[in-house]
Amino acid sequence: MRLRTGATSVGVFSLLWQLNEWLGPLDPTLVASPRLVLGALPEVLGDGLLSQHGPATVYALVAGFMPAVAVGILIGAVVGYSRRLTYLFEPLIMAFYVTPRIAFIPILIMWLGIGVSSRVAIVFLSAVFPVLMNSLTGVQTVDRLWLRSGAAFGATRMQAIRLVVIPGALSSIMAGVRLGFGRALIGVIVAEMYVSTAGIGKLIRLYQNSVRVDALFVVITAVTIFGLLGISLLRRVERRVSPWQEGMRW
Repeated sequence: MRLRTGATSVGVFSLLWQLNEWLGPLDPTLVASPRLVLGALPEVLGDGLLSQHGPATVYALVAGFMPAVAVGILIGAVVGYSRRLTYLFEPLIMAFYVTPRIAFIPILIMWLGIGVSSRVAIVFLSAVFPVLMNSLTGVQTVDRLWLRSGAAFGATRMQAIRLVVIPGALSSIMAGVRLGFGRALIGVIVAEMYVSTAGIGKLIRLYQNSVRVDALFVVITAVTIFGLLGISLLRRVERRVSPWQEGMRW
């Protein structure tokens, strides 16, 4: 049902996009069309640039995203569990959360150079705060009765966080992880467009400079498909670690 409905929406969007080439409200050389994009696909795949730049993007994404998930969940759970820590750190967390991560790129270039380290740092900063904020909110909304039950059985603070708080906030935490993945993907592409000598973002800049809109859409579509696969994988992980949530969906 989900796959069929999603395919229908994609099909309708593609048809409307193709109609622009036939009916022409917008310049098709600048907007391209599904026909032109498909025509450019063999060229983009054949020149090897996508396979050459793709692994650099995937490496930076994974190297920055995985630590961001671990740090975001840990800090969010610990701070959200303690009212005093919430009062102490929440203003600082919110300040970093609303600060555009792109603004850190010049600073990171000065600190780390234009290599992979700066890209990993941008991915980390892009992903950690959505995960942290959702984890913190999820922990704060856990039923206090569960915590009192854990305390009645002699659970320590860390045991309560690990065995009661995190499982109770898991739905919110996983929503933050999915959101963080999307932000991380955006972060690595933006970082590569500005500071990298390799990666999908660099490839986008190359096609932009040569005014190859059709090839640009091929690369953008590849990034979109990769992002959708990543979100789908995270949904599978969520169903595996919290199977009870599936029965609560409409």
